[in-house]
Amino acid sequence: MADVRSVPERLADNAWVLLAAMRTQARSMRGSPVAVILGVVQPVVFLVVALTAGQHLSARASAQLVIGVGLTALWGSTIWSAGGILTADRVNGALARTVTGFRSPSVVFLGKCLGATTRNTAIVVVSTVTTVLVLDVPIRVRQPGWMLAGLVVVILSGTTLGMLLSCLFLVTRYATAWSALLMYPVFIVSGLMIPQDLIPAQLRWLSTLISLRWAAEFLVTSAFGEPSWPAFASLAGLTGGYLVVALITFRWLLRRARQKGNLEYG
Repeated sequence: MADVRSVPERLADNAWVLLAAMRTQARSMRGSPVAVILGVVQPVVFLVVALTAGQHLSARASAQLVIGVGLTALWGSTIWSAGGILTADRVNGALARTVTGFRSPSVVFLGKCLGATTRNTAIVVVSTVTTVLVLDVPIRVRQPGWMLAGLVVVILSGTTLGMLLSCLFLVTRYATAWSALLMYPVFIVSGLMIPQDLIPAQLRWLSTLISLRWAAEFLVTSAFGEPSWPAFASLAGLTGGYLVVALITFRWLLRRARQKGNLEYG
């Protein structure tokens, strides 16, 4: 049946669905031990170890380290939460209801990943800032507005990464193994905590495909009043690319499921 609603009505309905999916996903993550370990314990431990090993860091080096640790923690949280949304929905039957419902499955999927990433980001930011204040790390923020804008794009980028991972995990029975496989190589080659000049030259190009690498560069430069617009452009471009690939993959999975008449793994 064709949708005869006007464009504003459809946009308003999609916005409501997006917010409802975000709230549902955020509520389902309450009390999750994974969120505590990756969003609180991990960044705190990384910061304490790194700052203890690197005494008397400059303000810029400290900002780079703190931002890198925060984004690293966000990557780990994304893998273990947003990345498994479709798998969890399939297990509890929510995916079948979403696919056969009146509302767009893509909007619901986007909303759930956005809810998971927003919650994870909030946890990481609070734990990281608290640790910085307790340890009295010398950080100055000269352009808070641009840093806030960068953080918003980081949330969007983490959302699209989560969507991609979730699609990948839906077509394999070994989501946990893939999570572990993807986590640590990105920790190493992304340049978030390990300086690029310490990464083998033949592997450095991999970091250019990771949006969080560009997010770190933009946030660090914004903190010192000189935002790197090439980094922002790379961050935005990769985020848009992730989104397109994730939506295409998600719709392909739905077509395959309808053709098979089920939502089983391939």
